[in-house]
Parts: sequence; structure tokens; C-alpha cells
Amino acid sequence: MPKKNKTFIDTKSAALLLAESVTEAYEKTTREKRAVVHHENQSTSSKKCSPSSAGSKLNKAKEIIRARSAAEKKQKAEARKLANSPRNNPRTKSQTQSQKKAVSFA
Repeated sequence: MPKKNKTFIDTKSAALLLAESVTEAYEKTTREKRAVVHHENQSTSSKKCSPSSAGSKLNKAKEIIRARSAAEKKQKAEARKLANSPRNNPRTKSQTQSQKKAVSFA
């Protein structure tokens, strides 16, 4: 039988104490990390999402979208004009030439 002194602890209680201390340390560090992350999120979200800046960012985004859609519409209209012009379309080119001939003979 081992000598009983102040430093001797049986293995079961040692394992339990170790497990408790490890879980307490883990819980403490996770609580601290959560608190730090929560604080950072609050400070950055308040800076990023103030109502006035969020509104101005939204208006800026809407303006960009409107400008892009207007530019796209303009390009489509120009493409349509070019496609429908008699110079670029051989079918309409021949029709206009025959119409000119018909007018000149009449």
C-alpha cells in the first residue's frame, strides 16, 4: 500500500479534477472569445450600417444600376439601328435600289 502523503491523489479523482479544470478553462476561453467577437461585431456593424450611410450606399448602388441599364438600352438601340439600316442589310439594300429604279422610270 502506498504511503499516504499530501501529494498523493488516486487516479480516478485526479482524472476528474483534470477533466473539470480542462472544461472550465475551455469554457472560459470560449466565453472570452465570444465576448471579443461580439464586441468587434457591434463596433464594426455600428460603423458600417448607420442608417444615413446605409441609405447613401443604397442610393449609390441604385444610381449605378440605372446608369448601367441606360447604357445597355442605348447600346441595344444603336445595334438595332445599325442592323435595320439599308447599308448593312442586303435585303433592304436591294429593295431600296429597286424602289429607286421604279421611281426613276415612273
